[in-house]
Amino acid sequence: MASLVEITCYGSGMSNSHEVVADDYLVSSEVLAILRVSRRTLERYVADGKLRTSKVASGNRRYRRSDVLALIAPASDAPSDDAGAHAISGSPSN
Repeated sequence: MASLVEITCYGSGMSNSHEVVADDYLVSSEVLAILRVSRRTLERYVADGKLRTSKVASGNRRYRRSDVLALIAPASDAPSDDAGAHAISGSPSN
């Protein structure tokens, strides 16, 4: 059974606390492994607004799983080399 965690969300000039299912959030080490980036890059993503964080009562940060997965989704939606060449030439490659 998933445990509940109290989360304080920061952003948009407001902060609010609520309880959420712990499985919906990831710790930094999990995010680093999923995104395959350095801790500094993760900090940059947060500073640039690419990734939001929430702070738990202990002061540690949590990242919403859906936000992390959204960062890698655009890369999987990119056209393959064949599709890109087709789009540039404007003619089918039959």
